[in-house]
Amino acid sequence: MRNDLIGNKVYRVWRDYVMFGTVIDSKVGDGKWRFVLVDWVNADTYNSSMPDYDSAFDPNNDWVRVDKIRELDQRKMIEHIKNA
Repeated sequence: MRNDLIGNKVYRVWRDYVMFGTVIDSKVGDGKWRFVLVDWVNADTYNSSMPDYDSAFDPNNDWVRVDKIRELDQRKMIEHIKNA
């Protein structure tokens, strides 16, 4: 993923849950991996649905390595869902 992702819509599959959000920041970490900070639109629903949330992924505070998220093409996703 590119540094110009700030403002782009992304999604992540975490366990059996699909999270959607907008990239709000980007940085290169140790080891030269790029990380993004995402404003997840459904973080509260995710938090309340995960009983072991505290030991897992914290969508409100965690930087996510870019290979763990995907850019969201809304039209393509809707077509895939319609054709499923």
